[in-house]
Amino acid sequence: MEYQGLLSQATSEVDQAISLASADPERSRQLFLDSEQKLAQIQALKVKDPKIEELQKKVGESRAAVLGEYTIEPELFLDLGLLSSGFKGDSVSSSGGSIYVLDKAGSRVVSIAVDTKKSKVVAGPTVIENPIDMASYEDNVFVLFSDGIYLVGSNKTKVIEKTWSGDALIHSFAGNLYVLDKAGNAVYRYSGLPGNTFGSQQSWLSSSTRADFSGTLGWGMNGAIYVLYPNSRILKYSLGSPQGFSISGVSPEIGNVDALSADPDNQYVYLLDKAGKRVVVVDKNGKYKAQYINEQISGATRVVVSEAEKKIILLTGEKLLSIEIKHI
Repeated sequence: MEYQGLLSQATSEVDQAISLASADPERSRQLFLDSEQKLAQIQALKVKDPKIEELQKKVGESRAAVLGEYTIEPELFLDLGLLSSGFKGDSVSSSGGSIYVLDKAGSRVVSIAVDTKKSKVVAGPTVIENPIDMASYEDNVFVLFSDGIYLVGSNKTKVIEKTWSGDALIHSFAGNLYVLDKAGNAVYRYSGLPGNTFGSQQSWLSSSTRADFSGTLGWGMNGAIYVLYPNSRILKYSLGSPQGFSISGVSPEIGNVDALSADPDNQYVYLLDKAGKRVVVVDKNGKYKAQYINEQISGATRVVVSEAEKKIILLTGEKLLSIEIKHI
């Protein structure tokens, strides 16, 4: 029977794939995909054989371990509308075990503890009006306005005067504040000082580095800086200079990365692919590790991750959804 040779090959490939999963993940994934292809050919022949069913079961059971592919239904983590009526999150930040969500139109920031889900409104419309972006460090929340950066809570205190000309994004890392100046193609660093004050502006990029930040969609920071552009283009900078970063080993390929999460407390970088209805996990150089797939992911706009709490948290505007991490 012509299927028996195929069946023998496919079984051998899946066994090899399982044994190589940790030693040589790329070879393991290739063998697994080859085996799946052969299984599909065998199934098309509509042959009855217990060994085919056995192979099918083995392929199904080892899929997650070999391909790092998890089809998981997200859970509702928090309905933001219950915390503050009509709340619609635009940007999200995480620090010190908490998530901070900014509602630009509603001029509100809320915080949620990842472990207990304890939540509160940090600042409302009386304190923040027309916010542009937000960053957090430990339990401090910084908001970018048209005239600079403020520390916000029950009131607001200006901590950095605006010196850049156009659109900007902000981030906090190790107690310092960073500004990505889209028009000026620069990254500025402000060193954190005692009493929630900051030192003078320093250019973070090396003098020899030429950057174009005009099309930037977002950025993340885990010691290195990752800058996201349309069509899955991500540029990485470390110590002020460009570093190699290339998304590799992802199947199917990512057409567009909609948001990314790079966090100093995490081992991996997380990429939101709305069209692919998935969150793709890569290492710090872009090499594939895992992917989480579900229809609901297409409705997400931002992603933050707590590897310590084993949670991928997705912002869908009105809600936060969570997916349990399985790849660590």
